[in-house]
Amino acid sequence: MERLPVELVAYIVQLAAYLFRSSDRVTVLNLAVTSWFVYHTVAPILHERIVIESAEERQTFLKLIHNELVAVKVLKHVRFLCTGTWYINTSPLAPMLVKIKTIYGPIGLWNDIAFAQAARGHAIASDLRLWTADLPRDLKDVHRSSLQSLTRVHTFISYSSFHVEDTRDPARWTRSILDQLPHLTHLGFSHVDPEQVQLDAEERGPEDLGLILSMVSACQQPCIQVLALRITGRVIKRLSAYIRIALAGDAEWAMRRLCIWVDQRDIADWKTERELIADDARRERTIWTEAKSLRWYVEAPDEAT
Repeated sequence: MERLPVELVAYIVQLAAYLFRSSDRVTVLNLAVTSWFVYHTVAPILHERIVIESAEERQTFLKLIHNELVAVKVLKHVRFLCTGTWYINTSPLAPMLVKIKTIYGPIGLWNDIAFAQAARGHAIASDLRLWTADLPRDLKDVHRSSLQSLTRVHTFISYSSFHVEDTRDPARWTRSILDQLPHLTHLGFSHVDPEQVQLDAEERGPEDLGLILSMVSACQQPCIQVLALRITGRVIKRLSAYIRIALAGDAEWAMRRLCIWVDQRDIADWKTERELIADDARRERTIWTEAKSLRWYVEAPDEAT
């Protein structure tokens, strides 16, 4: 390799780092410490994604950002930040996060970064996977200028979010999201309710189906290019019914814009869900990459079980 042109060596090193950054990060780290040349070559790839899952990883990250010299070198490359349920005060770091585009975590984390970025004229992260059960309420606490930048949002939804005595209904709840996010094009919902897994599927069937119908109807607006639903557990048994309900409305809109991710992984509790979020972040798996169009399910009826 010593006889190869420097440019070709750099390309080989970058390609190796890119191929192994998700599946074998230790290899990329070992590669980075071989020389300053290699480190500077792979640093943009190595630090592009930061995933914080455990308390130990959180402490490591906090130590890193307290060293301003190190923080500048690392954070300037970050495009993706996942903190799961951890809230980390990133306000002092926001000026260094000049390339960040995607955030998985509490809405307060994104709000801190977005506000600081907007104040400095930087592009604001526009793709979020938020750990919140009541997005419309939480959006009211976000600075208005930050809301203008959002184009993709993925959050949670379940029938237990809407109590019988509550004045909210799923359609109005969904429209409230759209009203606050004028530039939103992709809206995703994870239909996860681990605490209810012991309930028989038939008990909640009509309620869940009504929930989905209301949300699909509310999202039939020109601005929404993709409405993605991630269904898990016993909800998967009602996939065929979901499809029938979606087609009973504006079938043309649903066939073009409604996508469904049938997530077969076992989700026994919210701890498991948090672990899966971190795993998805590391493997670059998103609702946008995994969900298949409604047309795919209609044309492959054997999958709609």
